[in-house]
Amino acid sequence: IVGLSGSFPQADSAQALWRNVVEGRNCVTEVPADRWDWRQVAGDPAQPVQSECFRWGAFIDGVDRFDAGFFGISDEEAAYMAPQQRLLLTHAWKAVEDAGVAPRELAAEPTGVFIATVPSDYLNRVANAKDVPLMVTGLSTSMIPNRISQALNLRGPSEHCDTACSSALVALHRAVQAIRHGECRQAIVGAANLILTPAGYIAFEALHYL
Repeated sequence: IVGLSGSFPQADSAQALWRNVVEGRNCVTEVPADRWDWRQVAGDPAQPVQSECFRWGAFIDGVDRFDAGFFGISDEEAAYMAPQQRLLLTHAWKAVEDAGVAPRELAAEPTGVFIATVPSDYLNRVANAKDVPLMVTGLSTSMIPNRISQALNLRGPSEHCDTACSSALVALHRAVQAIRHGECRQAIVGAANLILTPAGYIAFEALHYL
């Protein structure tokens, strides 16, 4: 591993994450107001369950921030891109920078991209959107590795992986396999999971998973 970048709850970098781990910091907080009002959800009689568990979670700050122009993406298109797409595109670039490798060097050799995500609940935020073509690409999980490959001009496997809780490890496994089998010389591996609406909380609590 020669380059690394990421955002985590209560940590805006990998270095901050390691500090939190060393210090044993609890990064679970109340749901931020810019996500949703947990009090309203917990007390909504129209929901199948009402629960105090809707109050807590681990959240990344600034998921609405994205330098679209840097990647040659219009503001209009960026608005329809699920935050997972924006985050992974940003951190893939930063990981390459962290490695001290110029993108053109990656483009010169077969480079794979292996990304792990689950479907985004960002659909609930843009449900009334009128630009359907941009929604199709912006909400598609399979588009995420493709965007990274396109942005960095990479030639190699460009795969999305969703195996639920094991997704990130399976994506890493696929990358190692691809390198060993000669499908690519190196690879970018990434994963993202964001809680943007209370839909997941409501469903999992109704099934007694929380």
